[in-house]
Amino acid sequence: VRIMAENNHAEFTIQGGKDLLPVIITGLTEWKYPRIWKKEGEKWLLLSHARNSSYDGYQLFSEEGGTFGAVFLVYSDETVQTLKVSVGDPVEEEPQMELSKLDHGVAFSGSTELKLIYPITKTDKTLNWKSSEGNSIWFKSREVKWSRGGRISPNQNDMDLEYWWQNNEEGIIHAPPQFTLELEGTPFEDPSGERTWVLLNEGWIKAEGNRILDQPGKTAIAVESDQGDEILCMAWPKAHGVIHHPGTTIGIALEPVEFSLRHRYHVRGKVYLVNRDLEMLRDRINKEITVQ
Repeated sequence: VRIMAENNHAEFTIQGGKDLLPVIITGLTEWKYPRIWKKEGEKWLLLSHARNSSYDGYQLFSEEGGTFGAVFLVYSDETVQTLKVSVGDPVEEEPQMELSKLDHGVAFSGSTELKLIYPITKTDKTLNWKSSEGNSIWFKSREVKWSRGGRISPNQNDMDLEYWWQNNEEGIIHAPPQFTLELEGTPFEDPSGERTWVLLNEGWIKAEGNRILDQPGKTAIAVESDQGDEILCMAWPKAHGVIHHPGTTIGIALEPVEFSLRHRYHVRGKVYLVNRDLEMLRDRINKEITVQ
């Protein structure tokens, strides 16, 4: 998509494509602080591209005649999106979520501190988290006859999750890897299950009961805060089912995929902590969670 700016401003709609779509803005007379926004309801949401600082993640180029262009990568599908681009004025971006390393996961903070637990294996090894670029953390662990690893990368209101496993010998059988969010003692504690939702193909339904729900494919589970102003959500592609223990835990179990020796199986998911409604979150999940 290529758009010509007028007076260093552009407002337009996009539709179609799959996954990330390059949006190219041309005709800019300023090159500092290029930013792109998406309209959600009556508000404009900044689509931050920054990872290490407020200056990275944005691509600029010079044009003939002394003007500039900017390139943004935007998730797109068949849904119509209204976007705008600004340039020249500094924009204060929300800080990234802060991560604290735990033996089997991380504590992360937005408006409140929460805990994300990565799969615990039979060896019950403590995860040796290491720091990386963009304030992300990662681990690699050698289990009995197989290996695994993962990465967590914090953003302003979500975290990118990665997980992989690899068989080092033939005949290894895996249990579904389980990722959970601990809710007890937080605003997302929901003993009745009235504020907890599972995303199906037809939309959100309430997650009832103390069980693992059989919901294969792209799956999300979300819980609204006790004040109704925030939503905590986990989403993965190729899920085996949804974990729901009312008041204490929500999560997702992945498919225990079997594959050839020394082939690495890699999957990417998300944790969201947002203050928007469920339908806006559903739209975002559909764009950002890709079934590999």
